[in-house]
Amino acid sequence: MKLLSVLLLVILNFCLINSAPVKDQYNGVFHFKITSSNKCAIVGLDDKNKNAKELIIPEAFYVEGKKYYVTGVNMGAFANNSKLEKVTFNPSSTTVTIYYYAFYNNVNLTKVIFNNNNIIVNYAAFSGCNKLNFDGSGIPKIVENLAKQQLKEWNLPVGNKGYNEASTESRNKKMTDLYRLAKKIYENYDRFSTYGSGYNLPGVLIFHGGNIRGLHMAYRELARVMGVDEVHFLTASDAVSTFWSYIRFDYDKWYDTWYNVDIFNYDYSKYKGNSYPSNFFMINSKFIDHLVNEVNTALPYENKKRPDWWYVYTAVYGTDYEGELVTRVLIDDYIKQHNLGGDRA
Repeated sequence: MKLLSVLLLVILNFCLINSAPVKDQYNGVFHFKITSSNKCAIVGLDDKNKNAKELIIPEAFYVEGKKYYVTGVNMGAFANNSKLEKVTFNPSSTTVTIYYYAFYNNVNLTKVIFNNNNIIVNYAAFSGCNKLNFDGSGIPKIVENLAKQQLKEWNLPVGNKGYNEASTESRNKKMTDLYRLAKKIYENYDRFSTYGSGYNLPGVLIFHGGNIRGLHMAYRELARVMGVDEVHFLTASDAVSTFWSYIRFDYDKWYDTWYNVDIFNYDYSKYKGNSYPSNFFMINSKFIDHLVNEVNTALPYENKKRPDWWYVYTAVYGTDYEGELVTRVLIDDYIKQHNLGGDRA
């Protein structure tokens, strides 16, 4: 009897082992690996699909009638793929991690669409994808997560509740942390980056580089995640020579003041203190001198001297969808339209 029981157990285990699907799967499009009872990760392309120009990453794959949620695109999954031009991540209730070098050196990849809010992008996941821009409904959440990760790496606050109080202490803390943030961007981000459009915000945060407009958009988003009021933090330009940030600081209800901040045309080496230099936040009259004498001096446009000709650029993420909207409004008109108030001396 005992021998019979052992024999039945062996047969049962054999059947269970043989009924489980093999870990490596090919479905004609992807090569993916089953990682647990209901999860899998994409590890590459099926050979039948090696010349694909466009891919759609699904929420899940079905194997023998069972659903396996995609939780990752593994390291090097699509590395050195010169055919791929567009990738779309479908909506999913599961977090998907794009691992290091997953899309390394995809030289013709121009568009990645994130329609999944639950995306984690590892450092260098898209390294070498110089033409790439990001879009999709998941961009706001992905950008926020990237910003949180960046702030933590730089030991800067996330979600500070005290920046927007009308007090000297609050104002000084806000100015100090915004100066620290600007310096970190200056030291760690490439303002001559050739990735994508230069002002596609997820790209700026992923590649740590962009043009001057894109870097000030990143400054605004990082400040927002720190806890600074985004309504009173604008990306501005004279429309001909450069971009900067235009920020309102609250003193009291009679004397809220707007200041101009140029995070890249500033000599950070001169200040040795622990708060912020007095000339970093500039009122309009001081900023005009800065534009005329220190910024693109080979471009002596009248716009530099005319705050009434300066614009707010309203795009937050620099995506294709935002490009279809009105993205430039005169600062004076914008402040009036949105009842933002404040002194613009």
